[in-house]
Amino acid sequence: MALSVAGATAASASTHAAHTVNHVALGDSYASGPGIPTQVDATSARPDQNHPSLLAAARNRQLTDVSCSGATTTALAGAQGTKVPQPDALGADTDMVTLTIGGNDIDFSGDLATCAGLTSKNPTGNSCQSLFTSGLPGPRSRWSVIPACSRTTGSAAPAPPYRSRPVTSPVCGTRHVQAGRRALDRPPAVERAVRRGAYRR
Repeated sequence: MALSVAGATAASASTHAAHTVNHVALGDSYASGPGIPTQVDATSARPDQNHPSLLAAARNRQLTDVSCSGATTTALAGAQGTKVPQPDALGADTDMVTLTIGGNDIDFSGDLATCAGLTSKNPTGNSCQSLFTSGLPGPRSRWSVIPACSRTTGSAAPAPPYRSRPVTSPVCGTRHVQAGRRALDRPPAVERAVRRGAYRR
């Protein structure tokens, strides 16, 4: 901002130099963006034009993107293949974290493929709807994790300067969590990852 103020002196520009916001992106293919140009990490199917990259560029933020196609919530607590746990990217200089995860835990893409196959065989019916309302153990048991996302953990959020932001997930929808409040809508793996990053500050 100092450079855009007419007549700003070198001293004032130095004093009021804008802080670079360090943004860390965690998540699965919803964040990494497989198939989007241009791929920069083939093992994670991560391009340089995914939504974390576009957000960071638009807001002039320094981005560390460790999102990876195929990641599940276990990537928040352990390695994903040869990849280190995603929260290892969090550090004392991290200002903002975006997290997009959960679809692979319930085999969302597999269910989409199944629905597409059923629809091609019966284009005028409701085969996909029937699949999820018939009581079959596979889809029903996987999607039963969704109510767990609204469970109250009963633990306090990290204190300021940690600020809340909406968190959108294909499993949990959008949640708004305010720093310093109780009753967080986060499953255990996400809770551990958030606290792990907070303690590193």
